[in-house]
Amino acid sequence: KASMRAAASEWGVVYVPGKGEAPVPSDFSATGKVVEKGVLTPIADAQIGIPSLGVVAYTDVDGIYFLPRVAAGTYDLEVHKAGYVSVFLPGVVLADGTVETIDVTMEKEVVPPPMP
Repeated sequence: KASMRAAASEWGVVYVPGKGEAPVPSDFSATGKVVEKGVLTPIADAQIGIPSLGVVAYTDVDGIYFLPRVAAGTYDLEVHKAGYVSVFLPGVVLADGTVETIDVTMEKEVVPPPMP
């Protein structure tokens, strides 16, 4: 797996761990799962990111994401998905040498019916 990570880095892409493979701190700062409130169904293709750095990741079909490694610090994270209320996570601390687990619950957006 280490050779795959090195090759991905050389090609300018992010290596995403396979099922059951633990993310390593040299590659990622955070991981987690994005689910729908109440039913806890995974949300695929949700965008999670650090707007101040322009860092973005997307969830897979199981709602899992891996946020690429960033410098240690305190950041505001945002999670977006069409049809859901955006989630803002201010003051998230990301430390060197660890992969933080940040799970997110999103609520379906309520769209009022059209006016007659």
